[in-house]
Amino acid sequence: MDTKKFAINLANQAGDIITKYFNAEYKVELKEHDSPVTIVDKTINQLVLDGIKKEFPGHGFIGEEGGSFNIKNEYVWVCDPLDGTIPYASGLPIIAFSLALVQKGFPILGVIHNPFADRLYIAEKGKGAFLNDKLIQVSKSNKITRELVGICVWNKSHIDFIPLVSELLKLGIDMETGSTAYLGAVVASGESVANIFPNNNPWDFAAVDIIVKEAGGKVTDIYGQEQKYDRKTKGALATNGLVHDQLIEIIQKKIK
Repeated sequence: MDTKKFAINLANQAGDIITKYFNAEYKVELKEHDSPVTIVDKTINQLVLDGIKKEFPGHGFIGEEGGSFNIKNEYVWVCDPLDGTIPYASGLPIIAFSLALVQKGFPILGVIHNPFADRLYIAEKGKGAFLNDKLIQVSKSNKITRELVGICVWNKSHIDFIPLVSELLKLGIDMETGSTAYLGAVVASGESVANIFPNNNPWDFAAVDIIVKEAGGKVTDIYGQEQKYDRKTKGALATNGLVHDQLIEIIQKKIK
């Protein structure tokens, strides 16, 4: 099985699991640092882990819910089985399954699936980005005022973005929160100009990186530098490219 077909199959299976348990009764547990986890996160994580060991035993794996192995290999799969566990467990379908294949740390394949919106994003290096098999491109807007910007802020964030949020609101930006992966995907399809991520987990942004880039956008860490995703990151910024430098400048003034 080729890697693209493998990723799409897993995304569809993950979508079935996500919709099956939505609004069902299950226990929400707390992991280290008090972040939540459900049977959905664990089931999908194991699904991906087992699939990689079977189909690509020479590859490595990094997953939010554990089981990582061979992370120093040339090819490593990076997965967030349920990005948006908090809203999902609260009955809000603002979620996504996210999976990327990185080569020496740089994404070469990414898939993001929101089954509630019936949206499956996929991109391979040098082959463009697609939403449900339709080629997509980033927005052509060169402004941020009155444009949608995704940003995730919570009390366990690696970087304090509260001052940044206040500044962006003053500039008249329309802000949205939820699944980081999905907020990144809508940058690729042109519905948002940017997505700003304040944490250091590679699984939150690895798939976003290649999907946005293949759609014509730009992705860096929050300091404007390229980064790898087989290790901890320095936050992330995905934009349509036209507003990237402007946002980097604003971010640098407001983060500590």
